[in-house]
Amino acid sequence: MAARKSNAKRKSQKQKKQQPPPRRGVLSSRSSLDAYARDYAALVADPCGARLVEGIYPGGGGGLVSRFESDFVVANGATDTAFAVAFTPGFNSELAGLVGGMLQTPTIPLTSDTGVLTFTNNFGIAPGYAFLANNAKAFRCVSACLQISWPGSELNRQGVVGLGQFTLSNTLGGTVTPAALRVLATHVSRMPDDMLEIVLRPTEASSRWCDPTLSPTLAFVQEVWGDSPTLFATIAGIPSNIGIRVRVINVVEWLPASNASIAGTVPKAPRSRNTFTEVLHVLDSMMENKWVRRAGVAALSFATGGASRSFPRLTY
Repeated sequence: MAARKSNAKRKSQKQKKQQPPPRRGVLSSRSSLDAYARDYAALVADPCGARLVEGIYPGGGGGLVSRFESDFVVANGATDTAFAVAFTPGFNSELAGLVGGMLQTPTIPLTSDTGVLTFTNNFGIAPGYAFLANNAKAFRCVSACLQISWPGSELNRQGVVGLGQFTLSNTLGGTVTPAALRVLATHVSRMPDDMLEIVLRPTEASSRWCDPTLSPTLAFVQEVWGDSPTLFATIAGIPSNIGIRVRVINVVEWLPASNASIAGTVPKAPRSRNTFTEVLHVLDSMMENKWVRRAGVAALSFATGGASRSFPRLTY
């Protein structure tokens, strides 16, 4: 009996030695993130309601984390039948015009789906613009989302909506139409009867700090900020005089300016043992690689130390 147990033990140890070591940088869908990474993942998945935490970007942060929001109705003029908006939550510019910005809208009303669209920097309604410009020396996006909903009566609800994510460079120059943008959208549907939302999938460019009072040239924006992740929406076929409700949420980490009378913080390395890429792998798996959702959909439970984190189950 003792001999059989000894042989079984040696066989078990041999099998363990033969198992290949896990590849670094690749996180199994069954593996769990540590508490800091789970909190960050929860915030990326739910910018509106999750607890505010720092990102786990490479490099020390140590900034303050705040949630900002803008809510407005646009394209409600007598000739508006289409609209487009581009939201780059990690970039800002105080120059009006065609140099890009956190929130870009058409320069003129769009009267058709094929009307030529030129984006202009509409920084005055960008989420957190006034606060950051007056109090921050630098900021970067931790989490963000763009929401579209119908402000009119159910009887008049019509049109088609496209949502997607590309880079800031796609908004700089060139001939663009709502129809052309719709080709780049990862989700296209009829005007929803509730709310349609796209959540930002961060990239390595999201770790870059931006001066909120930046006044750059177009060439500088293209060279340095062109790869910044940008959420966009394109709408067409809506009746005039009603418009579209747009809501944007931006969760940012920011560093106080020297004249803001705000106590500074000590820079520190990310507390999570997980990498930025590992968190994205888990989120992509849970979200089925789709980052667009409607209001009121079912949620996935993501446990973290006995607490529950809700991750939307995306249906598009």
